[in-house]
Amino acid sequence: PTPAAPPALYAERGYPRATHPDVPRRAGVADGTIYNHFADKQDLLLGLLDRLNESDDRAPDLAAAAGAPFPEFLAAYLRHRFRVLGAPSQAALRAVLSEVLVAPALRQTYHDRVLGPTFALAEEALGRLAAQGTIRPTDPALLSRMLAAAAFGLLMLRLLGDPETTDQWDDYPAALAELLTHGLLPDPPDSPGPPDPPASFNPSDLEERR
Repeated sequence: PTPAAPPALYAERGYPRATHPDVPRRAGVADGTIYNHFADKQDLLLGLLDRLNESDDRAPDLAAAAGAPFPEFLAAYLRHRFRVLGAPSQAALRAVLSEVLVAPALRQTYHDRVLGPTFALAEEALGRLAAQGTIRPTDPALLSRMLAAAAFGLLMLRLLGDPETTDQWDDYPAALAELLTHGLLPDPPDSPGPPDPPASFNPSDLEERR
């Protein structure tokens, strides 16, 4: 099925009312085709969330942090994730996240299949950065969840219709990266600015792999 078919269908009808055979019909493929990829509607929903999570791309994306100034890398990384979770994904996310929140078995499966492996990758990358002295020593499990919570909290505000969040969505990645890396305290008067990124790091690298 085309990747756009499940999100569009769930956004239009809501996840509970969309049947498993509805997806191939919307995508214009034979009814049996979908069963070659997904066992049932729940498996399809998890596949959709996995796609939005970009699980297969997380390892190379996080590897791009090696040798790059952390503020610049974090801003580029957040900018990409905010773009993925931007306007085209909003209606589908409203439909599927509500289902994940009310279904304990589905929620556990989502954590085991998508969230858990993603956090493991993030913890490994953050631990490596701390060992290299790029960031200060911090519990990588705690830090990875704080970063995810900051982005997810903004996503929830947008899903709830907060106009300020919607209007400034494209500005949040840089602002969030600045806040997370430099904090709220003002810089000392004689403090140098952030270092220039080395030639080996190009923020667009995160986009070119897509």
